[in-house]
Amino acid sequence: MPQHYSLTKTGLFVLLLYGCAQQPIPPTGSSQSSITADTPKLDTDAEILPAVSLFRLNMPDNLRLSCESYQASSPRHRCVQNPLVYDRLAQALEQTQQFETVALADDNNAYSLVIASIARKPPGEAVLYTDVIADVYWFDQKLRQFSYQLSLPSSEDLTATLRYSANPTLATLYNNIAAHLVKDLQDEAVFSKETLHAALQSSRYQQELKAAANIGAFRYKGMHVLHNPAFGASMRYEHMQYGGAYLDVFVYPILDWRYTEPERISEEIQSLRRDLQDLGDQGLWQTLQLNSTQELRGADAQTNIMSFDGEYRNSAGELLATTAHIYRQGDKFVKVRASYPKFAPVRDTVEAFVRDLPHSLQVPPESPFMQKLRAGWRLAGAD
Repeated sequence: MPQHYSLTKTGLFVLLLYGCAQQPIPPTGSSQSSITADTPKLDTDAEILPAVSLFRLNMPDNLRLSCESYQASSPRHRCVQNPLVYDRLAQALEQTQQFETVALADDNNAYSLVIASIARKPPGEAVLYTDVIADVYWFDQKLRQFSYQLSLPSSEDLTATLRYSANPTLATLYNNIAAHLVKDLQDEAVFSKETLHAALQSSRYQQELKAAANIGAFRYKGMHVLHNPAFGASMRYEHMQYGGAYLDVFVYPILDWRYTEPERISEEIQSLRRDLQDLGDQGLWQTLQLNSTQELRGADAQTNIMSFDGEYRNSAGELLATTAHIYRQGDKFVKVRASYPKFAPVRDTVEAFVRDLPHSLQVPPESPFMQKLRAGWRLAGAD
């Protein structure tokens, strides 16, 4: 399981959230259930779950003590800690066909399933008892915990049951764990952005990001909140007269504890220039020309806005104008990207939109999530 966060988006951000690692956010919920030999029916029409990594969980005290207590109660009692073979469990999860991918101990996946278990088989009983704890993580942040108690028929002793890989009890065991875990993940929407944002206490863009329906010549078309809280939300505006002219407003947290310093805006605009040039080098468009960076003031005469413009020819050969503007509002960057046909007379309306935006836009306050991260960076003396 990763010991830091790595938040990336096409090269725009790399964020190491080591400042928060020592203060983990508690899971927002847990559940426990008993499982028999019956495997639940999965919703095959449900949205595919994201890629996950499977890790072994250090034995929790409650499972360890339960196992040790059972063994100490009689010389004939045996209990095995972490008996599961993780590649077999990963295979069972993958065979549900409900995940993009399932990997073993891969730090590159945002979501992880971290699992511990114990197994016991009382003498004279034809039943294998297995207790499982499954923690669900987003990087180092624990979102949920599921606990399962399985009782499955088995006529062999504990050692034979666990070591004989072709034992049908083992196949049922792995399939049941996988199926019940998938069902709980689906039923509780554990991987949804709503669950993630609530657990992290990140900014509530849907409720607190507010902008005028019409700003200058542009009409509001809608908002999209990104899954990763480091990427914030975007809003689209369309020109009321020229349908091919639109602009996107991106609002996202400044990933620095010194977010009020003017240098952050300069760094962000230069980063955007590099990203656009890199995408051009990757063949996203045929040609790209960007002009020098300029400064302008918002209509409030206080907001410092940095911008550049240029033109590009897309893969279809159409010549388009492009502009980019960035300023700071609260602890957020506000970035405005506009694209429109090169010869459409909308450039002045774009600039008027940007100048008016600061007093037409209300951004969420600094979130508890970012407060904790910035406090950690400040203490660590992060650059």
